[in-house]
Amino acid sequence: MQVDDWIVGLDVELCTFDGKEYRGVVYTYDADANCVVLVKPSKDAPKSDLRILKASLIKNIQVLGKADGVDHLPQQLPPLNLEALKVREEQALQKARKDLSRIGVGVSQQAQEIFDALCKTLPCQWEGDTIVIFDSVKLKKPYGVQDLEGTEVEAVNRVKVVLENELQKLQQRQH
Repeated sequence: MQVDDWIVGLDVELCTFDGKEYRGVVYTYDADANCVVLVKPSKDAPKSDLRILKASLIKNIQVLGKADGVDHLPQQLPPLNLEALKVREEQALQKARKDLSRIGVGVSQQAQEIFDALCKTLPCQWEGDTIVIFDSVKLKKPYGVQDLEGTEVEAVNRVKVVLENELQKLQQRQH
């Protein structure tokens, strides 16, 4: 099916080159952006889910027929609140940065698992291949209890207890 053949209101199932499948009603096709907009009507009218797909990424199209009940779809989308979108974008970027900072670079899978386990209860960050907890306790390779360093005895003891428990849990999962 060519892009010229798209007809608004058709119920379609699309398969992209990366193997993902999408189903919905063709809401519109933007020739300038080469994008297809699919709408999946929600039971909570008037809300609907919109999916924008680059037409060049579509591998296969299956027309399932003319969609029922598309008369309630708006002919024009409401205006966007750009300020709210900027806030959402900034929140998403902050989350992505935070998630990225929690991934150790050049560390083993076991080291990452230990970091992830410690992060559940303690404030942790990577400093190279060293896990820094409470900004004052360092856990170095090979990430055992004996590898803890720090000048604040209470903080080291707290981390030691949590680390022992987490190492035990990780060891049980492996068996």
